[in-house]
Amino acid sequence: MGLLGLTRRAVAVGDVHQLQPVENFSEASDEQLMDAQGLTNAQQITCRRQGLTHASGSAMAAIQMATVVGDSDTQIPGIMLREHFRCVPKIISFCNDLVYKRLIGMKPEESDPWIAPMSWAHPGGQARRARNPGPIRRKPRASLSGWPAIGAP
Repeated sequence: MGLLGLTRRAVAVGDVHQLQPVENFSEASDEQLMDAQGLTNAQQITCRRQGLTHASGSAMAAIQMATVVGDSDTQIPGIMLREHFRCVPKIISFCNDLVYKRLIGMKPEESDPWIAPMSWAHPGGQARRARNPGPIRRKPRASLSGWPAIGAP
């Protein structure tokens, strides 16, 4: 974020409704930083409400608040991408209803998708920790590799 202050123009592409990164920055650390910068309690509360802190903020939200460009019909700062081509229509339709107020146009429905949208599969096996960090799974490879052959889980 700091380097954006040195630019004359910038283009930021993103979505404040997408999953945010997982970070381990605490509210206490945020408070220490804001105290060190001399922010009053009122200013700190404003920063938290506007999503400008490390622990609970979003760089995309900060950029969106700072832009002077916007769509007149959405009343949302920035320009919203209105067409979606990479997702099965049933899935983006769910997101469109939940978050985007039906503002996103979708590609035509696939006649015969190879996997049912909005479904899940449990590949079996069990998760356990290996000696090195990170979970591992036993047995899912065989079940996942069969999907293309049968067309669905």
